[in-house]
Amino acid sequence: MACGAPRLNGRGPYSVSGDTSPKRVLLSQGFGRYLLCVPHSLATVVFCVGGCCGQKSTDPALTRIDLNIVSRHQMAPLHMLRRNTLDVALSVLCVICIIIMLKTSTDPFPTWAKDSWILLVLSPFPTGNQIAFDISVGVLVSLFVYILVVRIPEWKKRQRLKANLRWQYSNLKEECITNFLFACNGSASLDLVEQLKDQEAFRRYFKEKITPDQERWHAVLNGMDDQKVAAIVQELSIFRREVEFTLTAIDVDNPQVFAFLRDLTKDLHRTGDWSSGYDEIKPMSQIMWSMHTGWDGVHGYTGKDAIADMIEAI
Repeated sequence: MACGAPRLNGRGPYSVSGDTSPKRVLLSQGFGRYLLCVPHSLATVVFCVGGCCGQKSTDPALTRIDLNIVSRHQMAPLHMLRRNTLDVALSVLCVICIIIMLKTSTDPFPTWAKDSWILLVLSPFPTGNQIAFDISVGVLVSLFVYILVVRIPEWKKRQRLKANLRWQYSNLKEECITNFLFACNGSASLDLVEQLKDQEAFRRYFKEKITPDQERWHAVLNGMDDQKVAAIVQELSIFRREVEFTLTAIDVDNPQVFAFLRDLTKDLHRTGDWSSGYDEIKPMSQIMWSMHTGWDGVHGYTGKDAIADMIEAI
């Protein structure tokens, strides 16, 4: 499949030079080690070590880890069971304790239940009913306290941090788009910035030709100075610190998501070396284009946002 991200050609002003068609493309060095491959049913994130921007890796020692990150509404029942083993175990324990409590209770059965199968299921044990009743009630009370004191506050905290991370990621994209518009147009309207947060709108706008041999995205790269690059690097650094805070504040129980976010923070840290020089602008171009359009070197334009999917999978 042809790669849709613009290539950088020559050492002069950036212009259109066609697409490449490798089966596996490394986005860039550092943060660009991420090759975002997001099919329709799941988001597979391939960590690639080695290679460089826009080149196919030929290193036989290339390390690649495939991670299948599936959105919540697409999770298979078995996958949900593995992720929520503790919740399932506590639920089963709660049901068992309720049955034992009713079975060993000294209260008389309702009239309507005396001639039904319920009476057979809940008939008392031959002996030890009081002990079983006390233990089951104690377990149920403990579960109730655990839910109120631990699980509900933990769930609320997780939701707050995920909402904050969503907002920080949205703000990162807004600030990047604002700098792109200033680089190519000299101004940026709030309405246009909001519109370009949509991947398809971003792609159409910046793929538009402004000269016979140049797209608007290449005008962005030509207009990038050290001040604008530093502003983007600063926003990436802010987002990295928010991701780090989230990882330390809550327990990310999905090891794949945790590994992705940890590697993401490491590579976001490496973006601090970016500048407006030719060699430095190439990885920034690939990374920003991939982040804002959902492009990857395997499936082209996927229409998926892998980082947003990771945030939702926390």
